[in-house]
Amino acid sequence: MLEIIRELNSLWEPVFPHLANFVAAIFRRKTGIVAEAGPFCGVIYELSRRGMGDEFYILSFPSGLEELYEREIKERGLKKIRVIPTDDSFQNVEKHFDLIFLRGAFFFPSIFKLDLLSIYRLLKEGGVAILGGGFGRDTPSQLIDSLRKRSKILNERLGKIEISEKEIDSLLENLGLKGDSTIVLEGGIWVLLTKRSP
Repeated sequence: MLEIIRELNSLWEPVFPHLANFVAAIFRRKTGIVAEAGPFCGVIYELSRRGMGDEFYILSFPSGLEELYEREIKERGLKKIRVIPTDDSFQNVEKHFDLIFLRGAFFFPSIFKLDLLSIYRLLKEGGVAILGGGFGRDTPSQLIDSLRKRSKILNERLGKIEISEKEIDSLLENLGLKGDSTIVLEGGIWVLLTKRSP
């Protein structure tokens, strides 16, 4: 499984700058504590390079990927990024974040169960989590076409499922998060989760 995830992350590297544009358009800040979570991290490298935050973290799971991320951070010379090994419950994570980005959310129950309430807990007041999957709205169609076939094969090997907007909407409502969330269908399917003032 880890080898497939490694290949997917490498395959998607040309997409990361375009996904960073997508994140930047939503976050619209240059300060704050920024995290990328889960098995499909890499956009944070671009966010760190652009100085889109003050502190940068990878919340790494499943177990074993932290070594890959540590090596990639060193190779890229991105000394500001710290890796926190965790799991899909985030119970050992004590920091709170202005931005959390999690790609692959909802689609890989064979690898992890997305815990929206735990992600909401990790947000600072006014913080935003961008959760979902897809190429984002800025990735050129030629690049998408060049990756699509191999990406689909690897995703299927990881047990990727399809999920509808209606199913996600129902999940948000059941968790009491509908008023704190927006579903975005540009360049995939994404949930923007914002922590409002109490």
